[in-house]
Amino acid sequence: MIRSQHHSTITATTPPSPSPPSLTATASTTSKDHASNSQQLSWEFLRRQARQLESEIENKLSAYAKLASGYGRERGGTGGGITGLSAEAMEAEIDELIKKLTLVVNSMAELLDRPSSAPASSSMMHMLQRHRDILYDYSKEFKKTKSNIQAARDHADLLRSVRDEISLHKSGTSSETDYFLNERARIENSHHITDMVIEQAYSTREEIGRQRSILSKANRRMVGVAST
Repeated sequence: MIRSQHHSTITATTPPSPSPPSLTATASTTSKDHASNSQQLSWEFLRRQARQLESEIENKLSAYAKLASGYGRERGGTGGGITGLSAEAMEAEIDELIKKLTLVVNSMAELLDRPSSAPASSSMMHMLQRHRDILYDYSKEFKKTKSNIQAARDHADLLRSVRDEISLHKSGTSSETDYFLNERARIENSHHITDMVIEQAYSTREEIGRQRSILSKANRRMVGVAST
């Protein structure tokens, strides 16, 4: 009787066998890890592209600024040392690089906003904003230098027009028709300079509005990251 009671006690206190892990939970964790790794690889690839393009743009802008400085020193003369072709070629190269950098930065933002991606970390948001700031600074510097070169060209053309007019008057070969034609060309050139200044002002206003929108979105994302 005692032996039977002892056997019953042992049977009652035997712990249950552990249940196997949930396949659904394991699959969910694996899927999240895969998405996180894929996002990290894509992010690093885009970051390398952005840094490479930023380095190229910085070098091109430095050379372009020297070109503008040289043109500014020679604008009172014929400007023979600076050709419009070289300036236009450099402008086209910089413009293309800025477009590529814009695409890369936008791709970085889309990657962080993708619903299937892991939540963006605060460091990623900071890096994205940093690349946006660099893109904005480069675009602003490019537009400013390009505007300075164009103004120097217009100024040089205006001076040449005045000198030609004076030479014609001194030689006595200038007619009244030639005088009015030259005067008209000079007025049109002045109008062109005015239009360029107005266009630059509108562009600056649009850029400020765009930056305000970017900062607002960045702040909302940072609040979202901080609350998670």
